Amino acid sequence: MRTFKDNEGRLWSVDINVTAIKRVRGLTGEDLMQVIEGTLIEKLIRDPVLLCDVVYAICKPEDVRWPVMRSTPRRWRCWMNSWVSARARGTGPTSGGCSRPRGR
Repeated sequence: MRTFKDNEGRLWSVDINVTAIKRVRGLTGEDLMQVIEGTLIEKLIRDPVLLCDVVYAICKPEDVRWPVMRSTPRRWRCWMNSWVSARARGTGPTSGGCSRPRGR
């Protein structure tokens, strides 16, 4: 099991098992087993929104610990897009332009 901290300092666990594979398939329609064939990695590289959806589906059990995440999926995607961009540049992730939506 791997962990990472988000910009708010919250610790998230990433555990890939049969339950996670089924959850990703149910929520995104993607099959994590495609990583063995090498097709999933290419798809996730080309589509950062899909990458965010897959990562969120994997971390979904942790979501119950952080209620703010359930109410702000746009902010989650914005952070993940920032993270993907930062990784591509070889730098650390930042909150960038991830502002809270109006009314929240």
